[in-house]
Formats: sequence, structure tokens, C-alpha cells
Amino acid sequence: MRKIFLLLGVGGVAYGLYTFYLKQLEILENLTYRLKKIRLGSISLDSTEVNLTLEVVNNSDISITITNYYFDIFVNNIFVGVVQSANVNQDLKGLGGISTFDVKVRVKNSALLGSNLISGLRENFQNATIRMKGIYGLKKGLFKFKDLQVNETFKVKDFM
Repeated sequence: MRKIFLLLGVGGVAYGLYTFYLKQLEILENLTYRLKKIRLGSISLDSTEVNLTLEVVNNSDISITITNYYFDIFVNNIFVGVVQSANVNQDLKGLGGISTFDVKVRVKNSALLGSNLISGLRENFQNATIRMKGIYGLKKGLFKFKDLQVNETFKVKDFM
């Protein structure tokens, strides 16, 4: 009888931890972003490097490490470039903590010059859409998740 209660107790604790982490991962999906700084980096014939500083607020109870990321960036459904992880193993603080990320965006010059992107941004900058499509990796303790898919669309005003 004692073994049954022990197994029920251990099973209850394991189920509680499992549901806790599922809820925290659900909260983790709703991060708050804010653009802090934009800097122009190197310029070449085919691309321009734009350095962004993002402030991310994580309302989840758990901290997590972002191991890598690679995103294709579309502005108003026009492919403009890629974001690739410059720094691996960036910590995302939990409990409402604010984390700062420096992100390098490699923008194709042909996307800026050869399309109607600039005129569309000039007309309605705040309602312009930014879509990120790619993969990222997360790590928490012994657990490591690789090649998680992301396909998110934001409005420019969400970052301001």
C-alpha cells in the first residue's frame, strides 16, 4: 500500500511539473518586443547590414536560452533579407525580466531599390507588416530544442 501512495505522489509531482512547464511555454510565446536602437553597419554592392537593439520582456516564470536563429524577413510581403544569430546562447530572463538583444539584419539592396517597398513604407509606415519566417533553437537545463519553426507577422507600430 505504501508503494502505491509513493507512486501516486511521484506521478502527481511529475504531472504538476509537466503542466507547469506547458503553461509557461504558452506564456513564453507572448513576448513583448520594443525597438531601442537602429544602427547602419557595413554596406556592400549587394547588401546592407542593419544592427537593431531589441528589448524583450518575458512574462513567463522560466528563463530560457536562445541557442540560434535564422529568419527570412519580409516587409509588406517583399523579401528584404535575413536575420542570423550573431551571438549564440542569449539568455531570455523570466519573471517579467527585460533582456536586450543585438540583432544583425542583412538587407538586400535590390529589395530596396528594385521594388515598391520604399514608396509603400512612405505612405503608411506604422501599418507596414514585417513577417519573420525561419527556425530557432531553445535550451532550458538538460532540454534542448532545435529547428523550431516560426512564421510570425507583426505591424511596425508593434515595435514602436
